[in-house]
Amino acid sequence: MKRFCWIMVMSLVCSSALYGADAASPRVEKLLAGLSTRQKVAQLFVMSVDSHEGNAALRAKQMEYVKEGVGGLIVMDGSLMPFARTLNELQEMAAIPLMVALDGEWGVSMRFPEFPYFPRQMQLGALSSPELVYEMGRVVAKEMKLVKLGVNYAPDVDINCNPKNPVINARSFGEDREKVARYGWAYAKGMQDEGVSACAKHFPGHGDTQVDSHRGMPVLDFSLARLDSLEMYPFRHLVSNGVDMVMLAHMSVPALDPTGTPTSVSKPVIDILRKQMGFDGLVVTDALGMDGVSEFFNNDGPRVCLAAYEAGADVLLMAINYKECINLIVSKIESGELPMEELDAKVRRVLSQKERQGLLDPLYNPMINIETLEDDMKRLGEKELIQKMSDNTVLCAHRDGQTLLKGKVAYLALGAGEEKRVPNMDDDIYKPREGEGGGPAAYGARRGVGESGAEKMARLLGYDSFFLPRDFTLGDLKEMKAKLARYKTVIVGFHDTDSRPQNNFGIKEPAIYDYIGRWSRQQRLVGAYFGSPYALDVMPWFRNFGAFYIGWADNVYNCKSVSEVILGQREALGIFPVSAAGIKAGTGNTAK
Repeated sequence: MKRFCWIMVMSLVCSSALYGADAASPRVEKLLAGLSTRQKVAQLFVMSVDSHEGNAALRAKQMEYVKEGVGGLIVMDGSLMPFARTLNELQEMAAIPLMVALDGEWGVSMRFPEFPYFPRQMQLGALSSPELVYEMGRVVAKEMKLVKLGVNYAPDVDINCNPKNPVINARSFGEDREKVARYGWAYAKGMQDEGVSACAKHFPGHGDTQVDSHRGMPVLDFSLARLDSLEMYPFRHLVSNGVDMVMLAHMSVPALDPTGTPTSVSKPVIDILRKQMGFDGLVVTDALGMDGVSEFFNNDGPRVCLAAYEAGADVLLMAINYKECINLIVSKIESGELPMEELDAKVRRVLSQKERQGLLDPLYNPMINIETLEDDMKRLGEKELIQKMSDNTVLCAHRDGQTLLKGKVAYLALGAGEEKRVPNMDDDIYKPREGEGGGPAAYGARRGVGESGAEKMARLLGYDSFFLPRDFTLGDLKEMKAKLARYKTVIVGFHDTDSRPQNNFGIKEPAIYDYIGRWSRQQRLVGAYFGSPYALDVMPWFRNFGAFYIGWADNVYNCKSVSEVILGQREALGIFPVSAAGIKAGTGNTAK
């Protein structure tokens, strides 16, 4: 009997070593032992969920998958209160509590506009230290826990060293590997210190691509030495510090896998994580319906899932046709083509993560308290932190050293009409309404209610203010220039921008920007650009301005900070996180 027990123990040890899963807690092992093969496989899947309560067919499908035993959910766009009711309903049906994830790089507001907007990661990269990034991680985690979200698929630790990157760009902390690593871990640690799992993405590094993996498969044709020293550097840092999860990118990286197989379904790539970096957490795929991986398998969803499973992924995100995906993997295991030990190791990691989040505690309540949710949100105090981050990230791209505001001053807000007002998401007017569809777009009809960033700036500056709407023409601008000729200095606010290079940073009519360039040589202008510093490359005339500031996203927080800089009430303390227009990353206030 003793010999039999010893053989069994050694067998467990060997299989754990082979599949990278240490023995879990007695609670996890007992739960694992009681699951059927099909239930185990289902625990690896994460299904998308939203708040469209009126869509009966969609809701029925979600309920079917939860009854099937999917292990988790990922929140898509929605209205908060309908989502809370949806999540409570689905959790009520789940035999094992669902691990609910958010793709919330800039907080819960990325999916629910009822929460205040935190800065995107590139703006955070303009901070001089990661301390506020850590605080943001903690507060974002507190937001998430109010609505029972336990995983954030953030931070993005891609190094954006390609200004033309169409999909990462402002989602990155910048182009410096050390900053990306330190700030990425600060964000992750802040969340994990509050009990929310962080996820470093997109391994092995999506920063130097010119293809959006939602629409195609990027190819990173760099040497192994380059990939190891640059792209993979932040991931190694976060793994060594204990990040809970790593998300795989959909890319072809010949130096890591010469077959051209997408990295999200590549065993050699996952082996780098497991064997070389020693990562023992959850390996998560990016969404498996994205063209970057799906087209490689002729859009055959079950084949995609099987390939990800066989490569070593633990969590299969947003699969196409869950039931058929589960059927295929189960058939491979039951036929003996795939070992049960491998499945157990994956499920053991998933259940252990659920246990660490408290989901397996008999006293855990997975239900959102809808009655107290509004009051609980008000107590978080995010706005003070957001304002502090805004105050510390204003970039000075140019300053001529003269008295900034000379003579009679006016303020001109470009693209700040009713059609392009960034709402104050804390305002009661933005709370969900019964029967309203989900997503930020659902709030579009209410944009313009409350104070916009441009209006806040006008009020704080206190000068004569003029507004041109989002669709203003070159003719409108010429008329405005004539009207402003009597002012010695004109502060120009660029409010209608776009952070994406493929959209030319929101510059729809180059003739308008050319005209502004000519204007800047005729009259003293001071620029406040609310967008990406990369846009400086397509606005070479910014140096003709008396001063030119980058205020990042167009919202009340950033507009307040930039207004105070222009008025001399604070310094522009931001550090360039990327290089643009000859200004190198790491440059501080150019007026100094």
